[in-house]
Amino acid sequence: MGIFTAAMALFGKGGEQTEERLPEARRPADTSGHKCTILIIDDDPTFLETMRSLLRDDGYNVLTSSTGPKGLDMLRYAPRDIGAVMLDFNMPRFNGAETLQFLRRLCPQAKVLAVSGLRADELPADFREGVERFLPKPFTSADLLKTLDEVLQAETADAASVN
Repeated sequence: MGIFTAAMALFGKGGEQTEERLPEARRPADTSGHKCTILIIDDDPTFLETMRSLLRDDGYNVLTSSTGPKGLDMLRYAPRDIGAVMLDFNMPRFNGAETLQFLRRLCPQAKVLAVSGLRADELPADFREGVERFLPKPFTSADLLKTLDEVLQAETADAASVN
């Protein structure tokens, strides 16, 4: 039984414990046509739901988190099962730069696509330089899918060059 088949206890706002069920992992060898898992960390519930729907419709498994710490917990339990992380910059508690710093400690090889309503030149240099790609909000679904594909293709190319 993999990490995605078990319910994972996570802490929500105010310290109350909430339970979230993670979807069954789908590997590239999966012949049902499903793509990899994408973790989205963003504090906007409408954005999370829209991205979840869009990416699922395109065949991805999707995990969402409304806070950096909760997203880091998800990554900590399944770093190899997550193909890429979409990370917002402006979030309460842990902003994108703080989340990215911990993310890199947990999973240095993680592919990160930064998304933000800020322009790239308004973001801290360490955040811009710590991600594979930056996609400014608002963006089209075609732009997102193309950029995500480029991020994931870079991962495949990196793995092939190691072998």
